[in-house]
Amino acid sequence: MHELNARIDRDPTNKLKIIQQYYQERVAAKDQAGADATLLIRSMLGASEESSDASSRDEVDTQVKSTQPGRRLGYVLAGVTVAALIAIGAGWRLYSQRCPALPVPEPHFVTSDLRSSAPKKNKRVIIFVHGVLGDIDNTWKSPTARGSWPEMVADDPDFVSFDVYVYGYLTPCRGNASNITQIAERFGRQLRDEDFFRDYDEIYFIAHSMGGLITERMLSTFNGQDDMRPYLQHVRATIFLAVPNAGAEIASIAAWVSHNPQFRDMRPSDAQSFLQAIQSDWATVLRQRGPARPFPLTFVAYETQPIAGVAVVPALYTSDLSDETPIAFDYDHSRIVKPQSRKDEVYRWTKARILEASARSASGR
Repeated sequence: MHELNARIDRDPTNKLKIIQQYYQERVAAKDQAGADATLLIRSMLGASEESSDASSRDEVDTQVKSTQPGRRLGYVLAGVTVAALIAIGAGWRLYSQRCPALPVPEPHFVTSDLRSSAPKKNKRVIIFVHGVLGDIDNTWKSPTARGSWPEMVADDPDFVSFDVYVYGYLTPCRGNASNITQIAERFGRQLRDEDFFRDYDEIYFIAHSMGGLITERMLSTFNGQDDMRPYLQHVRATIFLAVPNAGAEIASIAAWVSHNPQFRDMRPSDAQSFLQAIQSDWATVLRQRGPARPFPLTFVAYETQPIAGVAVVPALYTSDLSDETPIAFDYDHSRIVKPQSRKDEVYRWTKARILEASARSASGR
């Protein structure tokens, strides 16, 4: 899949031709995905499955040539697509069979030796929001790092005047769970019930993947209600990391084999409806900023490296709604939120954006 993505990146205008050529090569190499594609195409054309590999390919070619052009293309694409789905879906099913049942996560403050005061004694807070299949704590922790990203922030002397809070929600690889809108409504209700907007003058969100969609949805809901619109001025900045504002191709595969509606919400096929609505509402929030209401600021970053050959949220699927040019980091979708230390470039970039926004708050600009 990495090779296929690379070919498409080099020549995106010929995506269909590249996909066809790629799977023809896989058939010639007799690998499993190619074999599946051949069998599917042959069965669609009514061909026998008893002929040799070479004759099978000749037979398929002959029968495809004799088919009407529109139907021929449809058969080939259907075979290639279904074969790819079968191969990836089989792997996903194997993974989902092994994934453990997860408890409903409990959002909490992150403590450290650096801060002796109890939570909510500061007037600033940084809130971390994980993505689909993420974990409230482990999403942010590299196996080789001494602590998670929230723990690094809690130990950072430059953030001593900030509280650190991690928000989580149920996101199983199989089974049912709340969708993005439901999570956003619950998230906003919790923050209001626990007086975040009364107790904190400055609120900062660091959101990964689907967590960014949830955060956008929640804040846009505030903007649509007169009694909650003032809350937005407490939100000084949002940092969105690898957020699939235009969908994620891998979500289409996951939605095919999982009952979790969070995957269906993130399919590229929904980018013209649900995801576009989220982006439109978020754009409205940003357009309504002005000298008297300059916040929230928003910053976007995305990954450049694939996971298992799949670029989950490349530049194509990120949002251009950012107060600076969206920035690329040479990490994959998971690694981008797992800093090794406070020297990690994603950590330093995010830290700079938050401190800049806080300085702007102090200056009244």
